[in-house]
Amino acid sequence: MNEFTPYLLSQVGKAARGRVAARLAQDGRRMWHMRILHALASSPTAQRDLSPRLGIDPSDVAKALEELAGWGEVERARDPGDRRRVIVQITEAGSESLARMREQVHEVREQLLAPLDAAERDILHGLLRRVHAALD
Repeated sequence: MNEFTPYLLSQVGKAARGRVAARLAQDGRRMWHMRILHALASSPTAQRDLSPRLGIDPSDVAKALEELAGWGEVERARDPGDRRRVIVQITEAGSESLARMREQVHEVREQLLAPLDAAERDILHGLLRRVHAALD
């Protein structure tokens, strides 16, 4: 029966993605917003570097950044050292928004993993990290 493992993984992945997307949408957010804010949380980044880093189409990154800037969650400025580059950084409002989105993802995780106890969740997470790391 293990030949169905890829199918089960895809079904669980689709369900998880759909539930996270639906939960974020309740606040008018998309997963792109969360991914971009998460990427910016560690340090300001050139806008053009976000697309390849996150695997999101450049036009979608631009649209999401426009929305985030409109909400006051990111700031964009020309790089003084290279006026062709636009540097994007998260704001305090963006950090607060990211924290709310993380809480929403936590809620979804708790629902999805409700059938597992804490030890099983840790094992599952470790196994998924190993599989994910081997994808490259």
